[in-house]
Amino acid sequence: LPDGSVDLIYTDPPYEMEYSSCIPGSKQWNKEGKTESKFEPIIGDKVGDIDWDAFAEQCYRLMKPDSFMFMHHNMPFWARNGTKFSDRMAYRGTIAWNKKFAIGGNLCQSMKRDWEQISYFSKGSPTLNPIKVLRKEAGQMEMVERKRISEISDWVFQLKADEKVKHPTQKPVDLAKQVISLASPTGG
Repeated sequence: LPDGSVDLIYTDPPYEMEYSSCIPGSKQWNKEGKTESKFEPIIGDKVGDIDWDAFAEQCYRLMKPDSFMFMHHNMPFWARNGTKFSDRMAYRGTIAWNKKFAIGGNLCQSMKRDWEQISYFSKGSPTLNPIKVLRKEAGQMEMVERKRISEISDWVFQLKADEKVKHPTQKPVDLAKQVISLASPTGG
């Protein structure tokens, strides 16, 4: 793709988790410790599989002037790779997406993870768009347009039953729509 040709990058790269279950009888693992998962291994899920410096550089190269990049990640990934992005782009913040269900992590040594980070960066000085978010108004929930939304309370999305496909880290369509509405230019 040509330099400066992308209006918005919204990405969910592998987190380098090298995930395995430690719970006997897990649906994912049999008694011999071999996977019985219906999912194929995620490409790039091992530390070192992806050159994150090159990935961050390509993202920056592709972004138009005054554009945003949103990236899903977890804290271990961010600790290893965060500066590779913030050294190239301006770090603008981190969204706490409330998934309303818990998956992932070391199942014996950590709590349930029912939220996920989405950090966002900019190239140049883009502005976020006003969007409609679900808020309680006059005692009932309704969609209200806001010029500035919360990084926490306005990010509650759950994967709908009719959206599910065979992908272990699928994201809700409404979550993607909110990112696109918030951060892409009109007609982008």
